[in-house]
Amino acid sequence: MVKQLSEVEASSSGKATAPVLDGRSAQSATADDELRREIRRRERAEKALRASQERHRLQIENLPVGVFRMEPDEKMSFMLANNAISQMLGYESVEELLKTKIAGAFEDIEEFDSLFENLMVQGRVASEEVRLKKLDGTPLWGEITAILIRNESGQADYVNGLIVDVTERKLLETQLAQAQKLEAMGQLAAGIAHEINTPIQYVGDNTRFVQESTGFLTDLLQKYDRLLREANVGAELLAKFKAMTKEADLEYLLEEIPLAIRQSLEGVDRVVAIVRAMKEFAHPDTDEKAPTDVNKLIESTVTLARNEWKYVADMEMDFDPDLPPVPVLVGDLKQVVLNILVNAAHAIEDVAADLPSGKGVITVATRSAGRWAEIRISDTGSGIPESARPKIFDLFFTTKPPGKGTGQGLAISRAVVEEKHGGTITFETETGKGTTFIIRIPIIAPDESRERGAL
Repeated sequence: MVKQLSEVEASSSGKATAPVLDGRSAQSATADDELRREIRRRERAEKALRASQERHRLQIENLPVGVFRMEPDEKMSFMLANNAISQMLGYESVEELLKTKIAGAFEDIEEFDSLFENLMVQGRVASEEVRLKKLDGTPLWGEITAILIRNESGQADYVNGLIVDVTERKLLETQLAQAQKLEAMGQLAAGIAHEINTPIQYVGDNTRFVQESTGFLTDLLQKYDRLLREANVGAELLAKFKAMTKEADLEYLLEEIPLAIRQSLEGVDRVVAIVRAMKEFAHPDTDEKAPTDVNKLIESTVTLARNEWKYVADMEMDFDPDLPPVPVLVGDLKQVVLNILVNAAHAIEDVAADLPSGKGVITVATRSAGRWAEIRISDTGSGIPESARPKIFDLFFTTKPPGKGTGQGLAISRAVVEEKHGGTITFETETGKGTTFIIRIPIIAPDESRERGAL
């Protein structure tokens, strides 16, 4: 009765009444709201997770070091890799790299086998330097750090690791070691040069004295002979004098003694030139370029390297007398010239047996080419094989047999010429005919050139 009245009143007032929910319906609505909130929380969490994963992916992709994941098999197939490692090994994309195995990137497969064995036994490899090669065969040095990841059952699951290209560092280390060796040699050479210099001066001065004195004695003996002939002396005395002259072989001595003295003085002069070259080579280097007579620099280096080329080649030098002083790091440029001279001698040595005279020719020439000083060092050796030409300046690449070449000389030479002097070093070669290395160095330093342009 009360319920009906209420309905009549509500109807008469024209107002809608909210349905009255029982307890079960309220609980259902609450559960739906909670479910929707949970779904929204999960969506936000998944979105945040995806954003975090994307940030980490971009960080790994853009790291300057190679990041990889490998299968723990004998060839260690790539599972994951970033852009840095694909570029380091010379691949156009990560996708191409993932089709390969890391064993193929090792210069020496035995070095890979050793690293893999250590990894499987010890579970990690810490900063081990290995010789690698790019897709085109160019060598490089890499520092590998890797760790073996095992699954819950203790089985090898995958390998995570890093590769850092340390080729430039190895080059710097090599240059430092070379500089230290040269410094030690320079100190030793300076001492030797000083010790040789004094006695060789005695030898030279005394030999010149003998040369002058012999001239006087020769003239005197010739006058004695003429006087005896002109004087009215007995036949017996004249016969005795002629017999003594014949016994002493005076004619032979008068001819050969001046020749022996002249050759001795030539030897003394050569020793003096070597000592001077040693002293100049041993002179302390500076970190600043100094205007230098490049012709004289090359000449002293050729003298110092004589023992390397004199048995296999004749040396020809064609210097531009009008070449102006060139701002260079003297010790470094001498090292470049020395490296190329030694290479030229070795190239000729390989074919010397087939040459008519048994010796080839090394030609060193200089000339002024506009704002450049140009040095050309040519040999009549076998030339550079076509397959080796793209890699000839790469660090540790060599065409020489083991024990004869380190693959460092030309790499260091390029660094000195291009990086330290702002110049260029190129080569021209023909198989069976020989090779010419062309070094070009600015006659006016870049800074000085800009200053002059401003004026």
